[in-house]
Amino acid sequence: MLRLYLLNLAVAVDQLASALTGGAADETISSRLAKAQRGDYGPRWRATTAPLRWRATTAPLRWLVDALFRALTGQPDHCRTHIEDDEGWDKLAI
Repeated sequence: MLRLYLLNLAVAVDQLASALTGGAADETISSRLAKAQRGDYGPRWRATTAPLRWRATTAPLRWLVDALFRALTGQPDHCRTHIEDDEGWDKLAI
């Protein structure tokens, strides 16, 4: 019960940090980093792929998040396996 509570709290903090840094409110930082690295961050990027500056900026952050999860949980390539294709600015009904 405590573990589930802490996991939910960690996801909530992650989503808040994503929203505070300009991301969609329900998307995690891991998902945003992986989308930027694969060159797909919404419809406006699909036509040209993600600019090199986005990939260069997000690569060290993605490596850091992946290393953290690998150390804590033994999970390799956390960001890539946690892409939320149903979340993001291009999925909002505005």
